[in-house]
Amino acid sequence: TAGWIGSLILPLAFFAVDKGDVSFDYRNYECDFKMSSKTWKWLAPLLCAIILMIPNCIVFATTVNLLMIAKRVARQGRENLKLEGIITATLTASVYCISVFPYAIYRIADQNFKSLRDPQGFFQRHYFRIALSFLFLNTISNFYIYCLTVLSFREFLL
Repeated sequence: TAGWIGSLILPLAFFAVDKGDVSFDYRNYECDFKMSSKTWKWLAPLLCAIILMIPNCIVFATTVNLLMIAKRVARQGRENLKLEGIITATLTASVYCISVFPYAIYRIADQNFKSLRDPQGFFQRHYFRIALSFLFLNTISNFYIYCLTVLSFREFLL
């Protein structure tokens, strides 16, 4: 429930700040808010941190914590340490961070560097589409990560 409520932050911010400032974006074929209000000068970096950076930091920190716990368990000589679960969690977290990173760079750079705002330039035309494509990498890769690392999943498929 918290995830669904959290996903409303950005649309509500758009309607609260610039509800009439909408344009059609042909790069990804959707309506886009222009963010021309002065409020976006401080609100956009804040939302970028909340939506893009904080989840990546949390995923990274919990993955490192998982690896430290696994190392401690392995040092104690326990036999029931499931290496496949650790590898699966680590790969899934890594791919998630890799998939979100280009889009986070786009959003931060687009807000802070006016020289990158040329609509015909590489950054706006090509990098933006590449960054959007990377967002799908996380969803696509999960099937392959599970096939690679989880024996019971492979057996289920066969």
